[in-house]
Amino acid sequence: MLIGIKLYTEEKGKNFEDLNDEEWVADLAFLLVGTGHLNNLNKQLQRKGGLITDIYDSIMAFEVKLRLWKD
Repeated sequence: MLIGIKLYTEEKGKNFEDLNDEEWVADLAFLLVGTGHLNNLNKQLQRKGGLITDIYDSIMAFEVKLRLWKD
């Protein structure tokens, strides 16, 4: 995927040096994964007819994920 992005930007005459930095790309990937998990939590919290216990469980599970990622 990253190669495709590099090729696309080069075709457009743009050069993003950050795409050559492995640490920056790893940080970007981590951000994207985290954003996906936040989006899933958001969808769970917005479900109609959800019980408060289910909402609470979703939030607690997300907090556990955050602690794991931190470690």
